[in-house]
Parts: sequence; structure tokens; C-alpha cells
Amino acid sequence: MIDLKREWSKLNGASRLLFLYAFRNLLEERERNMKIFNLNDLST
Repeated sequence: MIDLKREWSKLNGASRLLFLYAFRNLLEERERNMKIFNLNDLST
């Protein structure tokens, strides 16, 4: 398994921001898909 703390400390500020931004987008996308799924579920 990779050591996240060590990998994280290797990244510079810009890389960290980019990573956090991408991660947040991923979570938001997942949340949106869940909501759509729930709405579809209710309409049947």
C-alpha cells in the first residue's frame, strides 16, 4: 500500500490544490449521480 502521508508531503502547493480540486469534483459528481438515481427511483 502506498504511504499517503509521504506522497502528500512530496507534492508542492500547486499539486495539492489540483488534487483537492479534482477530488472535490469527483465527490460532487458522485453526489449528483446519487440524487439523479434517487429521483429515478422515486418516480417508478
